[in-house]
Amino acid sequence: MGDFHCPVGAPMITGEGCINCKMCLAVTKEEMVAATKIVGEYIRSESALRHREKAIKKISVCGKGSAGKSTVTALLALSLCRLGYKPLVIDTDDSNEGTACKLGIEEQPLPLMDASSRFGMDPHADMSWLSKDPLYIEEIPAAYVAEADGVRFMRIGKIENPF
Repeated sequence: MGDFHCPVGAPMITGEGCINCKMCLAVTKEEMVAATKIVGEYIRSESALRHREKAIKKISVCGKGSAGKSTVTALLALSLCRLGYKPLVIDTDDSNEGTACKLGIEEQPLPLMDASSRFGMDPHADMSWLSKDPLYIEEIPAAYVAEADGVRFMRIGKIENPF
């Protein structure tokens, strides 16, 4: 399956937290569908709801162009929200505004790259939140986070100068 990130955060198959969905071993479409069903059942299970903080930490949706990544991301985020989770979608594709639209976000938030490019440059802007470790979502200014239907949304933006 190529680069893989466990949907429930297990470091390896049968490792701590593994739900034995076998997504990491799936090669055929049928195996991927079967693994997705197991992950869905886990997400809906009472044990996952009781341990929300530990359940799902990160889900990465990636693939080639026009494969449906934005649609899958929006459906997954909205479904998790209905199950009581507080999803945060971080969009790293600056060329496509489709994800925000599918989430019901009417006005795009500022990209985080705007904040990092202003960091240390604008003496009138309070950018101290950028240097916090750890940084919590609640500490990020509202201009960089949009919300609709319980799903929070952020954009990374384009990296103009990496130095």
